[in-house]
Amino acid sequence: MHILFVEPQYPNISGDQGGAGTYVRNVGLELIKRGHKVSVLRGGSHLIENGFRIDQGINVYSQKIQSNLAWYICQTPVINKLFFPLMQYLIHGLHKYIFINKINKKDRIDIIEYSSTGDFWQCIFKSIPYIVHLHGSGFSYKNYLVEKMTNGEKLMNKFEGMFYKNSKHIFAPSKWILNQTEMEIRTKFKCNSLLKYPITNHLIKEKGNKNNKILFFMAARDDPTKGWGVLIEVIKSLDSKILTKSKFVFYGFKPEGNIIIPKNVKIHPFTKRLDVLVALKTADVAIVPSWVDNSPYTIYEAMSFAKPVIGSNIGGIPELIKHKFNGLLFNDRNKAELKNAIEYMIKYPEKKRQMGNNAIKYINDECDLNSNISSRLKIWLG
Repeated sequence: MHILFVEPQYPNISGDQGGAGTYVRNVGLELIKRGHKVSVLRGGSHLIENGFRIDQGINVYSQKIQSNLAWYICQTPVINKLFFPLMQYLIHGLHKYIFINKINKKDRIDIIEYSSTGDFWQCIFKSIPYIVHLHGSGFSYKNYLVEKMTNGEKLMNKFEGMFYKNSKHIFAPSKWILNQTEMEIRTKFKCNSLLKYPITNHLIKEKGNKNNKILFFMAARDDPTKGWGVLIEVIKSLDSKILTKSKFVFYGFKPEGNIIIPKNVKIHPFTKRLDVLVALKTADVAIVPSWVDNSPYTIYEAMSFAKPVIGSNIGGIPELIKHKFNGLLFNDRNKAELKNAIEYMIKYPEKKRQMGNNAIKYINDECDLNSNISSRLKIWLG
């Protein structure tokens, strides 16, 4: 069986990747072990690489897509506001559709799995069956944050809704993202499955934090909705006794302007995934202070290392974190509650340790890679 994943966040040569890219790589490597063929298409204007490579048996196609045509068509402000997002979506989709069919002619594709944002042209011509994995939707996030969509985004959303409706199946790691997507396209999915992200046990040599201070970890892309600013303000407000017992390490955040970083905070750019995992392994607690999020892969990875997680009580996060069982929840952007959660982890080390033990048990019970792959194969082959 030949499976094609359409995933722009699949790790590039330098090792940069997001949660969806990590998921695709883990699943792809396991599928290869089972004798299947796996290809990945990375498409978008953001790419720094262009071409073909093989990643441990996975065929990786990187297609840098420019939106020059959409830009020229939408030069006047009114047309730009109304149609640029839709034009960009359709032109990008057409590029992907043509490229996928080139791959298909060389080596027949049995099924395509798209990560959320899809390809309207594939839904119209139906040349290859496809499923959708709801990693996250910009429109769902806008609705959740009560941001007003432009007319162009509303038009694009209708096309995206058609793409979802015509898919063979919908995978979702959380009930929240499934409900949000159904609400935005105003329909109920007939064929859907709730599947947590599968997680693999990483072979990391580091045994943990050897420092007397409690080490808190956060990793996410440089996006305000990930809650970087709130966490930094909370750290600044901690009293001196707590500060002497704690350290913080961030991956991905780029401080700009007049932001003052506390002395006990160490910031790293995103590097190779292994470096981030080593840092997570050596930490004591992970923090996910997002304003809106689906099912952050950082939570899965932290729990797989027996780390309790402090997370916002929003989106799909409460479906992973059970308060005072495998972590602590706080209302998003509530600085007082986040501060209390950090202090709790420092004041009650035994409860922190027990939450970590519960976390790894949860991952082993709910996120087994083999059972996840078996469930997917039944649907792909059905």
